[in-house]
Amino acid sequence: MCSIGGVHAASIIYTKMHDTPSTFTDPTASFDGYTTGANIRYLIFLNVTLSSGSVVAITNLTTTDTLPVGLTYVSGSQLSDPPAVSFSAVGQVLTWNWSSTTLSTVVNPPNVAAGVFYEATVELNATIDSTVPDSTYLTNTAQSSYNEVITHVLSQPGTSDTIWVARPILNIVKQAPAVVENGSSFNYVLTLNNTGHLDATGVNVSDSLPSGVMHTAGTSTASSGSFAVDNGTQVVWTGTVGNVTGSNVVTLTIPVTANTPPATSVTNSANYTAYPSSTEFINASATCITQVLHPSISLTKVPSATTVANGTSVTYTYNVTNTGDTPLSSVSITDSVFGSIVSGQSLGVGQSLQFTKMVTLTATTANTATASGVDVLDTNVSATASAVVTVYALPVGGYAVALIETHALFPVGQWVIYFGIVALFGTMLSLRKRTRKPKH
Repeated sequence: MCSIGGVHAASIIYTKMHDTPSTFTDPTASFDGYTTGANIRYLIFLNVTLSSGSVVAITNLTTTDTLPVGLTYVSGSQLSDPPAVSFSAVGQVLTWNWSSTTLSTVVNPPNVAAGVFYEATVELNATIDSTVPDSTYLTNTAQSSYNEVITHVLSQPGTSDTIWVARPILNIVKQAPAVVENGSSFNYVLTLNNTGHLDATGVNVSDSLPSGVMHTAGTSTASSGSFAVDNGTQVVWTGTVGNVTGSNVVTLTIPVTANTPPATSVTNSANYTAYPSSTEFINASATCITQVLHPSISLTKVPSATTVANGTSVTYTYNVTNTGDTPLSSVSITDSVFGSIVSGQSLGVGQSLQFTKMVTLTATTANTATASGVDVLDTNVSATASAVVTVYALPVGGYAVALIETHALFPVGQWVIYFGIVALFGTMLSLRKRTRKPKH
């Protein structure tokens, strides 16, 4: 303020405000709250009061408004009344100057106490930058100076207006088992977590299910919100995720069944979009990969002969192969007749092992072998193989060998005649041996 002859003559009373309706308040309930992207209309009323003495004209009035980092001036949005002689916007500093214009006495504006004063009004628009962190206070400060005609330029203390900026900080996490068996059921679990101080509204989560899983329509569940789509190939959820001071977690569960070809993994991505304000949206995505196992084992069992004489040794050859897409451990082969053939083996993908068992057969033998193994999820797989070895008893004299070895040479119609001749020959030879006298 200034004085004439020792008497205070004038002072400026500021009224700085914003006329954009707030959408919420800060935690202290002291300041209006906005989110990033919002447009704020600031108004600055300068009321120059003549406190005593003669009426003094006010000239060269200058108002400087320094926007804080986080606010961006909207070009061309400034107004002033009376119209400023000059206006400049350099970086964050806005300056209005009325030069030699003499302010006239005006009628009292609203919200200003009655008195004799001069008035100037400044308006501008500024937007809140998208980079402003959650829970930030932005203070906009203005300062003015003026010149009394008969004295000198005086600077007045600044005035400020503070707003609180909040935003949602929405995270999405997608979880599923790292490894599953083909044909097994499991869940995709999506977790939305808002760590910001502003509710995430209009949240839209979309999950397009991959071809490697089957989903039953209408079986998805959510802790809040609703499903706009829930069919066999896509799930879309909409709702609100509260801020960090309240219910800020939403969980979505999507049950599926693995159904993939061998050696295939399933990749599933979910995306979300949220609209914290009418001018801004945020989005993110989450992906998880599930390996689908197709454990499988095969077994062959081959005897060295399928028809043998009584008391003949036969060698069985067992071939076990890992025909799946995952390693197998604890591989064993057990024969229904001969017991354990091998145990405690490991088989890599596509690997085969061979084992043999030699036995002496005294009777026709039909037996089944079982090969089994365990995959990385402790799931057991098995396969079987069977064989029959026919054993013929030798007649007296042991000549049935010729019959066994040569019967295939004769057609079926000649078999009976052949058998009869051989049997008769064997019998005659046997009688001759019995009646033959020893030599002296």
